[in-house]
Amino acid sequence: MSPTRPLLLIGLVFFVVLSVRAQAPQNTGFFGNVTAAGEVCSQNGSFLSETEVNQLVTEMLGRIGAKNRYVIVACPQLENCQATLYQGRPYILYNPGFLGRVKRLNFSGSSLPQVSGKDWETLTILAHELGHHINNHILNPLPDATQRDRELEADESAGFMIYLMGGSLAEASHVFALVPEEGNYTHPGRQQRMASVKKGWEDASKKYPRATPAPSPSPVRTVEPAPVKPDPAPIRTRSGWEHAEAFSRDLVRVEGGSFRMGCTVEQGKDCEPGEKPSRMVTVGTFHISRYEVTQRQWTWVMGSNPSAFPGCDDCPVENVSWIEIQSFLKKLNEKMGGGYRLPTEAEWEYAARGGMLSKGFKYAGGDDALSVGWNKANSDGRPHPVGQKPANELGLHDMTGNVWEWCQDWWARYPTRPETDPKGPVNGGGRVLRGSGWNLDPVHSRVTGRTLYADALRSENLGFRLAFQAR
Repeated sequence: MSPTRPLLLIGLVFFVVLSVRAQAPQNTGFFGNVTAAGEVCSQNGSFLSETEVNQLVTEMLGRIGAKNRYVIVACPQLENCQATLYQGRPYILYNPGFLGRVKRLNFSGSSLPQVSGKDWETLTILAHELGHHINNHILNPLPDATQRDRELEADESAGFMIYLMGGSLAEASHVFALVPEEGNYTHPGRQQRMASVKKGWEDASKKYPRATPAPSPSPVRTVEPAPVKPDPAPIRTRSGWEHAEAFSRDLVRVEGGSFRMGCTVEQGKDCEPGEKPSRMVTVGTFHISRYEVTQRQWTWVMGSNPSAFPGCDDCPVENVSWIEIQSFLKKLNEKMGGGYRLPTEAEWEYAARGGMLSKGFKYAGGDDALSVGWNKANSDGRPHPVGQKPANELGLHDMTGNVWEWCQDWWARYPTRPETDPKGPVNGGGRVLRGSGWNLDPVHSRVTGRTLYADALRSENLGFRLAFQAR
């Protein structure tokens, strides 16, 4: 179903309006919070429209060929923003602090603005709320059996809209890391919602490929092939033994130890809720790869190259799902005799911090993200060959930026108690990603930064590195 097609809902909601005060908006929220926002946001029975946010909404809707027919209202009491109906009219209520940093972005021209990772989260929530109105949802004052379906359809509309605003699938999905893993009566769980936003984003990408104009012109990304790092053994002549030797040669032994995992003092004010609380974690000795797995290595094991940026054998392989990596590991272990796996999240952070040699840097290898990693500010819109940036204290490269790295664990909020060799919950809404990628702001690539992604999904900035445990 197209995210812009009205949803035909069965049933009508009747209720008695006893007074002007009783006509509080009927509303829903992105995270499931429902408030009587109309009463606290009204002044003498009338609403105040906000010009700059109204223009932003007009431009966002214009990307999908829709008109802005909504009243835009500042409401400081809200956590973020909400779609609502009041006296039969559709409203978007919003917290000024929440939308304040994005209200001046201009999406009306052919050259789209630069949008940071945090701002994509804000825009995705706003797009979700607009999705309720786009689909003509009846926003009931009390929850009913159809509300979960309405939330998923609004998520689909958000994915569609974010694509046409220039956002990647990862950027459209990132805010869903904050959604509870388990759903409730009114709101689906994280995995369902990520699947819906993915469907909307992919529907838009099929209908309006970025190599051709969308309804309002979208930018055309031209990717120049990345330079190939000199290799004394060219891929055409490299034997199976040489490939195998490269895997084992790149392993770095990491002596086990204890460290404080999560938001620590060197991170300053950049920590996000999912990085808290910090707690003591002990990990055993293990090995981890010096570099991210490359396109050359993936092709040797799997026989094909799935990368969105082919033509660079020494660039990290990307566009691979967690599930596809399990197939890679099975075949690699058959070739190599076993022991290769993904690192746990605790192992990854311990290694990124430098293990027992840690100097307490904010990023893996230093306090300047541009010096030690590839990100939106210096990548020229593509991943780069591995090992070009300085290593951290353990000799590991690219744990800051280049591509997000899959970990073994399901994502979960941190406990407060100390742990030994934690491996995460037994299930969840998505697998852990660490290190950030070439197309995101440097702040996401901190050693404590974390997010999640559905294990069956791919993206052009998702890769991985190997861990090894001798048997």
